[in-house]
Amino acid sequence: MGQKAAIVQSLVPLFTGKLMSRSALILIILAVIIIGGAVYLSNSATEVPTTRMEQDVTNEALAQ
Repeated sequence: MGQKAAIVQSLVPLFTGKLMSRSALILIILAVIIIGGAVYLSNSATEVPTTRMEQDVTNEALAQ
């Protein structure tokens, strides 16, 4: 029980703002949001099915 209480006591300053400044906390939150958005966008990309396109590529200069 003593070890668990020590862990809780070490986390208390994180939530009370005594250990971390407000700007550092905002930067960490922004970084988490940006990384989460990048992961979401990379996983939500859908592949477009390929279509076959045929085009005549003869050279008119050689045809003469």
